[in-house]
Amino acid sequence: MAIERVIRSVTSLDSGVQLSYRHSGGAWVDPHNRQLDELSFRELLAFAGFEGPEIEAFSDRRAIHIMSNGWQSWSPAWELRGREAIGRAGLIRKFQLYTDRPRQRPRRGLVQSHFFTYLRSGSLYVGIFSRNDAGAPVGFCLNRKLGSIRIDIASAGKERTGGAPLADLHVLWGRSYFEFKDKIAALYAGFGHFERLAFLRAKQDKKLCPGGWESWYCHYSRIDEELVLKSLEALDGNQNFLNRFYVERGKPTVFQVDDGWEIAVGDWDFSRERFPNGMKPVADTVKAKGFLPGIWIAPFLVTKFSRIFHDRPDWLLYNDKGKPLVVGWMPAWGGDFYVLDLSRREVRDYLYAIFERLVNEWGFRYLKLDFLYAGLYPGRFAEGGSAYQWYEEVIGRITSVTENRDGRPVAYLGCGAPLETSFRHFPLMRIGPDTKESWDHPTAKIAGYAGRPSAWLSMRSTIGRSLLDQTVFINDPDVFFLRKAECSLSQTEKELLAVVNFLFGSQLMVSDDLHHYSDEAEGSFTAHIVDIFDKLSHDDYGAERLAKDVWRVSSRSGEIDGIVNLSDKVWKSRGRVRMETNRPIVSHIVKDTHGLAFERRSVSLFTVTPPIA
Repeated sequence: MAIERVIRSVTSLDSGVQLSYRHSGGAWVDPHNRQLDELSFRELLAFAGFEGPEIEAFSDRRAIHIMSNGWQSWSPAWELRGREAIGRAGLIRKFQLYTDRPRQRPRRGLVQSHFFTYLRSGSLYVGIFSRNDAGAPVGFCLNRKLGSIRIDIASAGKERTGGAPLADLHVLWGRSYFEFKDKIAALYAGFGHFERLAFLRAKQDKKLCPGGWESWYCHYSRIDEELVLKSLEALDGNQNFLNRFYVERGKPTVFQVDDGWEIAVGDWDFSRERFPNGMKPVADTVKAKGFLPGIWIAPFLVTKFSRIFHDRPDWLLYNDKGKPLVVGWMPAWGGDFYVLDLSRREVRDYLYAIFERLVNEWGFRYLKLDFLYAGLYPGRFAEGGSAYQWYEEVIGRITSVTENRDGRPVAYLGCGAPLETSFRHFPLMRIGPDTKESWDHPTAKIAGYAGRPSAWLSMRSTIGRSLLDQTVFINDPDVFFLRKAECSLSQTEKELLAVVNFLFGSQLMVSDDLHHYSDEAEGSFTAHIVDIFDKLSHDDYGAERLAKDVWRVSSRSGEIDGIVNLSDKVWKSRGRVRMETNRPIVSHIVKDTHGLAFERRSVSLFTVTPPIA
């Protein structure tokens, strides 16, 4: 190979082709981005054994779809076609701290992807995946004009010796969505990490489908003990969605207290003002009701409001200029916020003590760890080394506690997390940005923030990362809404959000105000959503992009066919799609003289007989 100090070996396997990279030569300290290889699209197709017409199908680079998978949960993840590009935050550049891999310099016209990428032409897929086993995270830079893929690793500070492994990548391919997805599942099956979540599976469910309530989108950080316990009391006290779909059917149900319980972000003790009796009584009450106690925490963050920022500035991670490393910006948290130096033993001991308290003193068994991307920021570590090594050590230790001291299982949800470095530790993972009780976030949209809270963007990434569901992760697409109060989504938009979450994700969370549920106002719509879920629960689903914000939906059995239209316009097929529509599960077809047309911001699904070939 031409890449300095890198040796590549190629191995053919039953499932695909393995590309193994190792370091050659003497001792070496990695720069931030270390290039491993550069492949042409034709080489990738050759690895897949594609020939003749199949290679020809990828010849028009303007027509093929390229997967751009963002590096962390909130980073955009969807297929790009032609000259399409991921938007950039221009007005408030600090928003890019959330979505860009640290020190990344995206160039105009190039497609960035992380962990994996693929090319798609029609139903043909060929992709390259990192089966990361505590190694440095892998990045891909695809040049559509040249038809090439540059591969690198982010491993600043990692010391290498001769023969040391750098990365193991796998080329996978499929001639349909489901064949491709099955190969992804086989590649990651060896980790066995889904077994840790078995206690969240209902016996009658075909797949692992956790569900529950969280406080964030109902009350945001304005929570207190009285408000939380009112919602808990109402969870099985009326005919809200969770009671109908989970509790009454004997399914495990999560009750999660989100942001607002703590003194400050970075001070992980309870607020005496808002929770005067502490968090243990809350968890005990949730447990006594038969639900799973859950709590939110952003363990690596330090804000200006926290005691650590003022009392232990030496615990912060610093940049090369000797200043605290800024890892994000949020006005409600005092503007810039920072991250702990995970290389310090006292910092790691401090974190382990926090989780010991949450799990074994307070009694929480479902822990949502947020803003985890901050732990992968490179900086001037007190003990040297590379960010991914310290992240691996800390997260591995925290999530190794799979049972509390009473022997009851514990689950961890990763959020805002670097996906590749986290999947072995967080089988349950948020796979998109925060949703919102409105279609989009106008201010953040103007700023160009591509990871903004948005029902629309959340669904785009839920569909974009659907191949990871039940293969690499139990996908958490964030909440959906059934309420009328304080929600500007139309009924059709709420239906769309709920169904997209169900089809292409696994965890089903809601955040409605349960004790204000009204059967008269919300009962019929709730029953409607439950009915749709029941009709769809026997199958698996895939999506193929047809146009910008429009996807064809199909089931593995071929019994369900449909269209998801996230666009702001009626989508007219104009003969490009043939579909049986006489047996609707949910239908938003509008009249059109030239073929089928589907209402803006809607989902339409139909039972097909006989099954699609």
